[in-house]
Amino acid sequence: MIFKKAFTVIGASILFAAAAFSQTATIPFTIQAADGPVTINIPTDLAPLINQNKAQIEQALKNNNITASKIEGNSGYEGQILKVYDDYKTKFPELTSPFEDTVGNLNNFCDDLVDVIPNTQGIQNIYADAWIGKLIPSAHFGAGINAGASSIDVSALKKTAQAMDIDTKDIPDTLGFPTITADLRIGGILLPFDIGVAVMKFDSSKASAVEKAIDPMNFDYCVFGGDFRYALLKGGMFKPKVSIGAGYYYTKGSVGVSNDQASASLNFTSEAYILEAQASYKLLFLIPFVGTKLLYSKTNVDWSVDARWDQIFESSASSYAEMLSTGFLPSHFSGESNGTALHPQVFGGVGFDFLIMSATVCASYDIKTKVISGAASARISW
Repeated sequence: MIFKKAFTVIGASILFAAAAFSQTATIPFTIQAADGPVTINIPTDLAPLINQNKAQIEQALKNNNITASKIEGNSGYEGQILKVYDDYKTKFPELTSPFEDTVGNLNNFCDDLVDVIPNTQGIQNIYADAWIGKLIPSAHFGAGINAGASSIDVSALKKTAQAMDIDTKDIPDTLGFPTITADLRIGGILLPFDIGVAVMKFDSSKASAVEKAIDPMNFDYCVFGGDFRYALLKGGMFKPKVSIGAGYYYTKGSVGVSNDQASASLNFTSEAYILEAQASYKLLFLIPFVGTKLLYSKTNVDWSVDARWDQIFESSASSYAEMLSTGFLPSHFSGESNGTALHPQVFGGVGFDFLIMSATVCASYDIKTKVISGAASARISW
């Protein structure tokens, strides 16, 4: 998988990314203030970040008429940068690197989403029968609800939240990323094929039980897609059904964590192109099945952070308010992670056929990312 990571910061993002060391190593750095160049000592580990954003920082200083005397010395921004180190160490003694615990972990969680979202698409609209039969003249169809989840590691997002003083200790490190879809499948005409479609929109804030369980996290998404399956073996007395097929699914949504003083949100879109093969066999009212899928996914994740650092550090110092107003202490920054990948999957389960009602329980495993998923469905079928 190829990931492209980028982040942008507003103004002098050096203050947010300050590393929490008990003894801070510094390096001389020259920057253009509103009235000319000034050399200050900055934390060594921040030098690459400051150099990357030097043009933005200097423009902010010029726009806000920040002079050299305001920047240098213990009473200036130079001293405030080092004070933020001490404040951070005092506030978060268990954290070692704010940059890693914020921007780095957000990018890590983006990578987790890039792996997981395609797996939520792969467990949708699975029918136990490898082929449900013809629409004409047999009138075979099915419609119902499919609910599933894929395992996702949220520890990186929790570390980001912790770095902004958002309490997530009651949330486990691994959650099930849910997907709930309404689906419809109809048999083919003349030829032995069937077509399935699925669609759903979900918002955790609209479901009180879910909202309470994951607070202060939240998520929402919408999904639609479908597939086409062609029967190589139609099945019959003591004969299995075997089909091959192709599908497409699109998912758009967001994941976030927030409180009154800070928030981190990630918006994602994902497309999955699917090739599949499935075999099933009916034993009275039971239909065991196995199959394999190959997903080609394209996933984009954009993240953003908003933070009120004066409230997080519980400081009434005028320097905090001033640096917030000038952009020297950034309250908003953002980044992105993009990925394309092939996901080989195996899946299987069992279906239950009760006259016009049917149910399916299945599980899948992504061989590459090792993501485990599961789903259950209840349908009216004929």
